[in-house]
Amino acid sequence: MKKIICLLLGLAGFAATLPAHAQSSTPQAVATTSGAVLQTNRRSTRRLGPLSYEDIIANLRGPISSMPSVRGIILDNENPAKFRIIASRSIEIDLTNLRERLNRPNANRSEELDKYIRVISLTVREYDPFKREALRVVIRTSAALNEFEQETAFGSDANILVRRPFIAGLEEVVVADSPTSIAFMPQSRLADLNLSADEAFVIGEANTAELARSARWFEENGLLVAELDGAYASSLLKVDGIWAGVSARLEAPVAIIIPNRERLVIGRANNADDIRKLGELATTETTGPHALTNKILVQNQGQWVEIP
Repeated sequence: MKKIICLLLGLAGFAATLPAHAQSSTPQAVATTSGAVLQTNRRSTRRLGPLSYEDIIANLRGPISSMPSVRGIILDNENPAKFRIIASRSIEIDLTNLRERLNRPNANRSEELDKYIRVISLTVREYDPFKREALRVVIRTSAALNEFEQETAFGSDANILVRRPFIAGLEEVVVADSPTSIAFMPQSRLADLNLSADEAFVIGEANTAELARSARWFEENGLLVAELDGAYASSLLKVDGIWAGVSARLEAPVAIIIPNRERLVIGRANNADDIRKLGELATTETTGPHALTNKILVQNQGQWVEIP
């Protein structure tokens, strides 16, 4: 099952150390170094003075901060050689080897730092899930989304998500899907993809409709159950094209419950026994950290509404 990953990386526990190829790899450059330390030293004919970790970080901070998805840098108060980049994942940087290379006699400091920045940029892009083709939508509780935004704020930088109301207590939110995880999309990433919030929802719903082709449908205790990739069952409510077929299969208007994000259970809205079963399941299965709602939903003029 996929895990929701925090965009404030340290909280999510997905810290990723810069790979070993950072020592020599030279991917396409996206930023160059500048700063008084480098400019002064590389123009001097005398032996270069040693650079401290503070000097190195001062020259890295600007180029790193300008990379898409990077929200900031957190220094390690206990180890001056280390810092973390706050991006789509937490990227831990250890400057020990870089400092040793920079302080060698006749080192080309500008070239070494530019090379290092290029590798960091490649790593940031590699871990960035926010691409148009990866956008999806999910249904989550307003309380869970509020908590996520608060926990992933970075200083005064709020982490406001691309979200909108669905029904009472639930919201539709845009996410990015990867083979191992799902990431809530911050509004700050819309500009990187040249999208408005409405456009992100349109793309996310269209991609979710494609994903819905792989949904698993089966009968259980006289009801129809849908499961989709562990975390997307509730997203089927935003795929309008499937519900006419489901209603035809049941030969009745549909009533559904989404007690948690893993399962969507469907019965006949005009059948008292189905409504009873749905109500019992909603009561027993709306528990745990993935709980959504214990309400029974029906369609009214194309919109999902709660049964009073």
